[in-house]
Parts: sequence; structure tokens; C-alpha cells
Amino acid sequence: MHPMSTTQTERLFEEAEGYLELELPAPALAALNKISEEVREERAFVYNSLYGEALRILKQYDDAAPYFAQAIDERPNEVGLYINLGWCLKRSDRLDDAIATLRAAEQACRKSNDMKSLALVLYNLSCYYSLAQDKDQMLGCLRSALALTPAFKVGIADESDFDPWRDDEDFKSLTSTKS
Repeated sequence: MHPMSTTQTERLFEEAEGYLELELPAPALAALNKISEEVREERAFVYNSLYGEALRILKQYDDAAPYFAQAIDERPNEVGLYINLGWCLKRSDRLDDAIATLRAAEQACRKSNDMKSLALVLYNLSCYYSLAQDKDQMLGCLRSALALTPAFKVGIADESDFDPWRDDEDFKSLTSTKS
């Protein structure tokens, strides 16, 4: 078998990205599986992030998590990867790992002064702490997220992760849409 040209390889990566934009993970995986092991190693960040995303869309969260973790190893400042990894860990019943992952994302955001991403990370952390029944951490993260992005308040009513706290006075006070 002859080695793939750079053009062919780039085409496969672009094909996979296109399929993922269309939420078609199976053909994306098929394209990625055609890429040689050597190129997978050379382009580990792109390969792992795309492969992880395809598996995440397929709801194969346990399988997706290691790909996101490897992509984070390549580019530790890519906050979206932490969010995707946390998403997968949460859905794999690994809530403590999901929280630790988003705490690492929080540090990456603070280090790069990325306040927009920090707000999203803190909002997700508040959801995870809610599920972990850690009221103080949940309220603290949610308060910080809302301070950075007040518009998040609109989605709280529809966020099932907060259901255990709907009748809690502190939660109601923080999330009330009346000002």
C-alpha cells in the first residue's frame, strides 16, 4: 500500500469536519479511519478532537473521553475540549472527573483571561455541582457565571440539572428573573 499524499490527508480531515458540521458522525469516522497511523500521530490534536466529537455525537461517551483528553494534552488552552470532555464524563457517571476537568478548564480560562469561556465553564460547573448535591459550590459557580454573563439566567428554568434546587430559597433568590 502506498502512503497517502498530504492533499489526500487534508481532504479526509476536511471531509470529517464537514460531516461533523452536518452532525453525521458515521461518515466522519469513516474518513478519519482512512488516515494513516503516522499522520494520526503527527496531527494528534486535530485527529483526536474530531474523533472524540464524532463519538460524542454518537453518544459513545466512554469511548469519546480519551480522545478529548489526548487532544487536551496537545493543546491545554482549548477550553471547548474540556467542556466536551466534561460532558462525556458526566454522561458516563463520572461526575467527580467531570468536575475536575472543568476546574482545569477554569484555570486555563483564568490564565488566558478568557472571561467569555470562563462564564460557560462556571455555568457548567454549577450544573455538575448541583448533580453532586454540593449547594455551596453550585451557588458559588452559578453566581460567578451570572456575574460574567447575566444572559445565562434565561436558560436556568429549562436546565434539569438544577431541578433538585427549585424550592431552595438561596437558589430562587439567585436565579429570580425579577430585579
